[in-house]
Amino acid sequence: MPDDRGNYRDNISPGLKVRIALKGDYRSGNTFEGVVSEILTKAQFHPYGIMVKLEDGKIGRVKEIVGKAGDNLTEKGKTLEESGERPKSQPEKPLEGKLDPYREPEEMTIRISENETGYSYKNLFYPYIKDACRIIIRDAYIRKEYQIKNLVAFCSILPDKKPGEERIEVTLVTGHESTEEEKEKQIHKLEELKKALDELNINFKYEFDDKLHDRSIETDKGWRIIPGRGLDIYQDPGTYYSPVTFDQTKRKCKETDIDFIKRK
Repeated sequence: MPDDRGNYRDNISPGLKVRIALKGDYRSGNTFEGVVSEILTKAQFHPYGIMVKLEDGKIGRVKEIVGKAGDNLTEKGKTLEESGERPKSQPEKPLEGKLDPYREPEEMTIRISENETGYSYKNLFYPYIKDACRIIIRDAYIRKEYQIKNLVAFCSILPDKKPGEERIEVTLVTGHESTEEEKEKQIHKLEELKKALDELNINFKYEFDDKLHDRSIETDKGWRIIPGRGLDIYQDPGTYYSPVTFDQTKRKCKETDIDFIKRK
């Protein structure tokens, strides 16, 4: 399973032993181990990893947390946490919100109440897409700025693929904007997303179907997700500068049901 702890600033501190991808060399897949001397990212979250400076001067984004400098190792060379021999004084890591994002997928319906918090795209959807190579998103309303940002947030939880590995294919089927000017803006934003995902070894394509109504997310592993509101499950925080903008589990939700169905 991918280690995404390095995406959250609260998990990083000086003295922590990490592996980083060097600044400007993210696509090579090379990482370097060292001890954090300074945290350079100010935001609480970054989808590609928190930027740090190591004690040896290297600068890059955290791809893996190894442990604290000087951690005791087991005879197999793993830290206590990695070996499962957790000290009794060390609490279990809390779930991300109300669901464990690393749980095994199962058929179910999740009912989210109005104003409820604790849900993120990761803890809702990741168990169902973590092994997928092809994903089709059908949603007639990926048009406005905030709707496309929702799609970007969903794409940020896709499994990492290194150069040489099979690329994930993501297809969006959505509706056109109402005017020619708005259509051009919509296409421009989707092209920007396509370019960004290509750099992450993800193939993204989109097509338009103005008769589309139902919403769904389907994978080549047989899962069909039916989100009643699509990706638009959060209430407007009112300002971009609210901390909840960067932590979905703290955002208030709209009332909705999400069905997870295994196709036979």
